[in-house]
Amino acid sequence: MRSKHYTTLRVEQLDDRITPDVGTVLGGAGNVQAYLSGGNLYIIGDGVGNSLALWNVTPNAIRIQGSGTTINGSSTAQVFALGAGRSVFINLRGGDDFIVLGDNLNDVNGLSLSILGNLRIDLGAGHNTVGLENLYVGGTTTVRAADGNDTLDIDTTLGQPSFFKGNVSSTLGAGTNIVTGSTFGIGGNLSLTTGDDDDTINLANATVAKNLLIAANDGDNNITITDSDVNGNITRISTGVGDDDIELDSSDFKRLFIVAGDGANNVDVGVAGGGVTAVSVSVTTGEGADTVNITDSDFQLASSVSTGDDDDTINVSGSDFLGGLTVDGGAETSADTFNGLAAVFGNTGIITLIDIETST
Repeated sequence: MRSKHYTTLRVEQLDDRITPDVGTVLGGAGNVQAYLSGGNLYIIGDGVGNSLALWNVTPNAIRIQGSGTTINGSSTAQVFALGAGRSVFINLRGGDDFIVLGDNLNDVNGLSLSILGNLRIDLGAGHNTVGLENLYVGGTTTVRAADGNDTLDIDTTLGQPSFFKGNVSSTLGAGTNIVTGSTFGIGGNLSLTTGDDDDTINLANATVAKNLLIAANDGDNNITITDSDVNGNITRISTGVGDDDIELDSSDFKRLFIVAGDGANNVDVGVAGGGVTAVSVSVTTGEGADTVNITDSDFQLASSVSTGDDDDTINVSGSDFLGGLTVDGGAETSADTFNGLAAVFGNTGIITLIDIETST
């Protein structure tokens, strides 16, 4: 039997480090200019691969330390007193950059960073790594990178989970990108966009107060959401052309939309013993031999699965559809298969099949 759980906050406090992070800051090069203007902190790179760590030494003072990168021409770490409620703006201007906010160069527990205003990070082209650890941001948070193999990690290594009070958006260009997030909360919307190539997006133990929007473009993408709550009205996960894997496990949503492009896609809405709850679910796939599984999950309003051309398989088990489920296999197919009508599958609610050639 599924456990139905509806919570407003499920990020759990951690006693010790149990989540991965980006680790020790790698050696970089070049010089960054750091200065205060109007109480805001500006950090400007030189495009040759800068490596930095930022953390609080007092509630308002931020230490910046470079790993092979000088700060204002000096190899000594420097401290800046941020103005009350002010922001941090970082532009590293290309290169293979490595930056951690909320920890030092050596990856030590017990450090953190608080920014009462906005946080903006611009990385440019290159293979970039960004770690957001033990971080509080009172305003909006924006991370942007051009083409390159980029990594963005949001995690907590202290007892108090990372929390972003405003909207959070990340836009990464073409390349093999990795976005991971574990044990964090967001008070606004969360928007994650990746460019072409094979990308991985993995969120665990996250609470999003408003909407969640994930857009992964062409490539063989892997998207996983586990033990998380999205309290906004819309969760939308979309992918481009490629063989994509999308898995949702032990999580709560409201209106859930999954749109997978052409390719041999695999979509798991819930797994055995780890279903999801949502107001409704809509799964749409493009041309290709797709597999859609809905397992141990509950939906209050009318839900649907629509697959494009080619021979697709839809498996539904142990799920409740209070508003019914409509499954459309699409035109120009010869062997679309639906498994879930028989009592042995344990589903409840009216299930309507359209253009499905084989069913059990």
